[in-house]
Amino acid sequence: MDHDRYRNAVLALPAPLRDTLARALDDWPYDAIAAHLGIGVADVETGLADAITRLVASLDSG
Repeated sequence: MDHDRYRNAVLALPAPLRDTLARALDDWPYDAIAAHLGIGVADVETGLADAITRLVASLDSG
């Protein structure tokens, strides 16, 4: 996979989803991500699912 395509797909995510994804990839626990962003753990889970769905769609379409 082309590094630039992945980078561009990540950068196209809304900032809150990028932040959630980045912290999850840095092995932050969901409760820490939630506290950092001022949201609930369920919102972290939903945001990660949304981010992954958007990344897959973006990378599949390119």
